[in-house]
Amino acid sequence: MNWLKRFDHHIFMASLNFSPVSLTNRWMRWISVSGNGGMVWIMIAAMLMTFDATRQTGLQCIFALMVTTAIGEGLLKHIFRRPRPFVTHGPIHLVIPMPSGFSFPSGHTASSVAAALVIAQIGPAQALLASAYAALMGLSRIYLKAHYLTDVVVGAVVGYFCGKLSIWLYPLIF
Repeated sequence: MNWLKRFDHHIFMASLNFSPVSLTNRWMRWISVSGNGGMVWIMIAAMLMTFDATRQTGLQCIFALMVTTAIGEGLLKHIFRRPRPFVTHGPIHLVIPMPSGFSFPSGHTASSVAAALVIAQIGPAQALLASAYAALMGLSRIYLKAHYLTDVVVGAVVGYFCGKLSIWLYPLIF
């Protein structure tokens, strides 16, 4: 496991060498903040629930967010208890409000991937848009120094499995 920590540390330290670009900072900050509390996905789910054809997908999206939060935030973060990069390598200037809680896995990424997987059931255009947004969410978390690369990669894996689990469980429960 030490090799993984060294890898993350190396990638993180290399990322500090990139000059922040004001426009990129604004976009990354906007994307990241839109994922706080799963807000962007909750808004999309609410929109989907207003139409008969996509109501079940919207409800399934909310269910996927709940499953992902329970597993990622409620269980995994408390098992691994990994400090965030700006805590371990501080002081580092952040362009977002200082995130609380543990770093591993990335909850923003996990929720985004799970929701995108559910939304992808609607069709290929929706799959592409939701997946692109989920990818940008993970990238923004690394760019903004809120997570290590492996936090985001594992967050994506957790989100994928939670999304698949939700798609499978939803019709059995509801």
